[in-house]
Amino acid sequence: MSVRQVIPFPGAPADPVSYMAGLRLSGRPALVVGGGAVATQRARALLASGAVVTVVAPRIGAELLARWAAGEIVHHARLFAPADLHGMAVVLVAIDDRVVSAAIARYARQRGTWVNVADRPELCDFYLPAIHRAGPVQVAVSADGAGPGLAARLRDEIRDALPADLPAAVENFAALRQQVRSEEPDPAIRMARLAKIARETPWSTLSAGLPPAPLPRERGRVANGREGAGDSPQAPLPRERGRVANGREGAEDHPPVLLASAGPGNPRLLTLAARDALAAADLVVADRLVPAAILALAGGRVVLADDKHDPATVPSVQSRIYTLLREAHARGERCVRLCAGDVAIFGRLHETVEALSPVPVEVIPGVSALTAPGFPLTARGVADRFTVVSARGAGGSPVSLPPHDPRQTLVIFMGAGSLPALSSALLSLCYPPGAAALVVSQATRPGESRQVATVATLGDLDAEAPAVIYVGGTAALAGEREQLGGRERQVEGG
Repeated sequence: MSVRQVIPFPGAPADPVSYMAGLRLSGRPALVVGGGAVATQRARALLASGAVVTVVAPRIGAELLARWAAGEIVHHARLFAPADLHGMAVVLVAIDDRVVSAAIARYARQRGTWVNVADRPELCDFYLPAIHRAGPVQVAVSADGAGPGLAARLRDEIRDALPADLPAAVENFAALRQQVRSEEPDPAIRMARLAKIARETPWSTLSAGLPPAPLPRERGRVANGREGAGDSPQAPLPRERGRVANGREGAEDHPPVLLASAGPGNPRLLTLAARDALAAADLVVADRLVPAAILALAGGRVVLADDKHDPATVPSVQSRIYTLLREAHARGERCVRLCAGDVAIFGRLHETVEALSPVPVEVIPGVSALTAPGFPLTARGVADRFTVVSARGAGGSPVSLPPHDPRQTLVIFMGAGSLPALSSALLSLCYPPGAAALVVSQATRPGESRQVATVATLGDLDAEAPAVIYVGGTAALAGEREQLGGRERQVEGG
């Protein structure tokens, strides 16, 4: 099934929504009523937009006081008066008194001044979206005042999906836009050229300031009295090549299938090669464990594979995946098989290459869930080796776990649904009942959780897939770390 949907052309909605727009307030007066933390946030955002800010409040916090001392804001140390609205472009109210807030909103509307009242959407003429800024780019998410916290969460998820080099890419594109303006007088052709560049050029190319190959003029345009003079087909953009798994390049007109790693789930842990491959793909066949924030980066259609972990359906599911990829490759489409984690670790890399042969396959490695939690696999004096196993073998059969070694950290993949069986198996192999165990679910994702147990109590936990289980060795460090309340994180806000 596709993650994309067709949105019908909107008519007049039964419940009107706000009209999203960006206000240019540079040099214009803006009023903030209140002096607390929310008022400080409002004033800070107004100052960032270049507004001339006046704050009315009997008392103001330390940041506003410092800004007043530095001459950045005007402060009237008193209660609000209707005359404060004179000449103001907008007024933002952030006080606890609901009656006074409603009165200020009424005064503002009578004067034709746009008003926002914190935590009172029914009194607002406009809502303040959750904003992420990256250079010249602003991402704003609004829930029309109904759920500011959810808007902030969605903003953060979108932020994590943005290219890290976005500001440089946008600035370089702006320079390229000026160049195209000077070279092409025809607005329609100019817009088509810029749209194609924006749609098809990899972010890494734009951020490096490398201009893409010039696009051809539209056929039929007469220049200097003759049609199509000097026109030549566009040179294709260079594509970063991965490793060809079957040892040969694809047919000239049929690009190889890309076997790409989606990483542990946070979009910011995607490699640049994987991000560019998704953007350029005509077809992406993805695991169901790949989150929507990563699937949204796909430039073409997306098909989600059915559950590959049900032993009864694995053969038919895999067969459909391979057939879909072979057929799309035969049509010359750019195909990506997107696997959770690193495709080289329990990702059917060898099996996929063999099944698709003689179709060429390129491998894009990625960040593995093995290290994604930021938890040590080895530590001096604790463990000098680690072993990685899957909790499920071929056809869903249990695997043979290694014997206990006090110097070893055992890492188990795909065991979220079989914790009781794993506990019993470990005890039967003479793992000490009190040996430490750590279960990390949804690593690097917003719902990440960590549970500390022992080999004997491991079966009592309830873990959500995907999960990584650490047993013995450095797992003994987990209890101390959790008690201290500290967690090493690789991704800010992950």
